[in-house]
Amino acid sequence: MSWQSYVDNLMADGSCQDSAIVGYTDAKYVWAAHAGGTFSNITPQEIDVLIGKDRTSFFTNGMALGSKKCSFKIKKNSRIYC
Repeated sequence: MSWQSYVDNLMADGSCQDSAIVGYTDAKYVWAAHAGGTFSNITPQEIDVLIGKDRTSFFTNGMALGSKKCSFKIKKNSRIYC
C-alpha cells in the first residue's frame, strides 16, 4: 500500500478535514497528502517544530502547518489533534 493510500483511507469516512504523511529525518517533506489540502504545503521548518523536543510552545500558542495557523489538543487516548 502506498502512503497516498493511507491518506485516502483517513479521508474516506469524512471524519478528517485534512491529512498528510511527512518524512522527519533526511527527507523532510510531504510524502502524501489530501489533494488540495493545506497540509500538502507543510514545510521542512514546520516539520522541525513538530518533531522538536520543546512542544510547550505549540501546545500553548499553536503553530502554522502549510502556512495555516493551527491549535492542538491532546485527547485522553494520547492522540494529538490539530
